[in-house]
Amino acid sequence: MTKLLSKRTVAAAWCSCVLAAVLLCAGVAWADEGQESSKPNNHVYVNQLSDSSFLYQTTIADLAQADSYYEGQTVFVQGEVVGDRINDEMQPDNCWVTLQDDDPANPSVVSVFMTMEQAKNIDAYGSYGVTGTTLQVRGTFHLDCREHQGMSDIHVEEVSALAAGSENKPGMDPKLFGLGIVSVLAGLALLALYQSKREGTL
Repeated sequence: MTKLLSKRTVAAAWCSCVLAAVLLCAGVAWADEGQESSKPNNHVYVNQLSDSSFLYQTTIADLAQADSYYEGQTVFVQGEVVGDRINDEMQPDNCWVTLQDDDPANPSVVSVFMTMEQAKNIDAYGSYGVTGTTLQVRGTFHLDCREHQGMSDIHVEEVSALAAGSENKPGMDPKLFGLGIVSVLAGLALLALYQSKREGTL
């Protein structure tokens, strides 16, 4: 009887150990799964709106040829600021700037409506010898803006500067410089020839 109880006690103890080991392994596995699930598997676009609007990352060239599909869409574009800033007479706190893409062969532009505060991100306006600030803007695109006499524009919500503007002084072309020297010398030679002939006739 004592031996039977002893065997039952050992068996019960063994079962308890196995059960404890199973529970321990399950707990570790659950913890690992919880840690893995806490890591996001999807990549969230940081500029995505928090509401139900869609964000279209597009190009200025696309907007220059846009159809009604883009009307009212939230777009995300970047480009160089060119031309001059135009202040809005009706809304003194707002202004217009022009963004141009980086296609040297066939550049496209888009008008951007922003606040004066947002325009402080601009340190240079592109022109001859000057590279304008490269801006990244997010806003609502209007193909036929009722607020601004039917022009196509972007009403900006967010602005950030990607690259500062710079001054590009055009360097001297050696070929043109040499051609200028030759022209001057040729002119002096002709002048000397003319003077010598004139003196010979006197």
